[in-house]
Amino acid sequence: MIFKQIAALSASAARNGGIATFCAVATWPAIAGTVTFDVQDAAATDPTAINAKGVITGSYEDTGFESHGFVRAADGIITSFDAQGAIATLPGAISGKGMIAGTYADASFAFHGFVGSAGGTITSIDPSGAIGTWATGVNDKGTVTGYYMDGSWVTHGFERTKDGTITVFDPRNSTFTIANAIDDKGEIAGYYISSKDGRYYGFLRSAAGKYKTFGVSGAIVSEANALNKTNATAGVYADNDAIYHSFARGQSGTVTTFDPTGAVSSTPTSMNDGGTIAGYYVDGGQVEHAFMRAADGTITSFDPKGSIGTVAYGINKSDVVTGHWTDSNYIDHGFVHTP
Repeated sequence: MIFKQIAALSASAARNGGIATFCAVATWPAIAGTVTFDVQDAAATDPTAINAKGVITGSYEDTGFESHGFVRAADGIITSFDAQGAIATLPGAISGKGMIAGTYADASFAFHGFVGSAGGTITSIDPSGAIGTWATGVNDKGTVTGYYMDGSWVTHGFERTKDGTITVFDPRNSTFTIANAIDDKGEIAGYYISSKDGRYYGFLRSAAGKYKTFGVSGAIVSEANALNKTNATAGVYADNDAIYHSFARGQSGTVTTFDPTGAVSSTPTSMNDGGTIAGYYVDGGQVEHAFMRAADGTITSFDPKGSIGTVAYGINKSDVVTGHWTDSNYIDHGFVHTP
């Protein structure tokens, strides 16, 4: 998986271009509602997010083990891009208007956030004092959220508005803050470690800076990964055996825990405004499978044909899901799944 390989990136010369190049798309046959694809000549393709128009972003690895960003239009045309000076470009989110947020590594292996479009200007993001920055979400107003590490190796959340203004934040008593998602109203979801008991709690931060914090009953870890316009959230919690399971938290604050049938552990990664959750789970044979959980609680799992591991990362308002699947040669490919 590309994200697991970041720490092992080779120290190659930095590229100086931030403007997109166009790649032909290699599209595989549709299988039971699933179309798989690769960036041309990629050694691995890893989609991470999809917007309402069906535009997908993510990263791919070339044959030199360097990672680049890409955008796949709804018609299948793929555009690749890099942040200026990057040896690795890793998009993580895309807005309805096509703005992309993510992270890049420079030639010194320092991580920076970025926001921009594949065919336009890409702007670097680093709060004051940051030694590493990760941008995780962007909304239709161009506001970006994410987190950064300061010189004392403590992480904090941040919000960057379209005009470049950065606001740093932490829930009360936080010793470690991760912001994972933002909606169009500017509300942010994430998690933090409490100085009171050392446990991980989820949070919702309003545009006005007010917090709602929560934890799954009995959990030692509660992490909010996704957010929709109703203030519903989804994420993972860890039980006393440190096994991760899924939860959905409704607008009223009611928390529902779940795992797909046959799951040893599960991880929600995204949630749309209708309340459908996408994610993946690990079965008893340690194989990953993608799943969708409808608002009524119905869970459907799926895998492209030939997959030995499937991970769903993004879902849009039409319940179209994207992510990657691994073939028998341990090569990752992208997919688009339409239920």
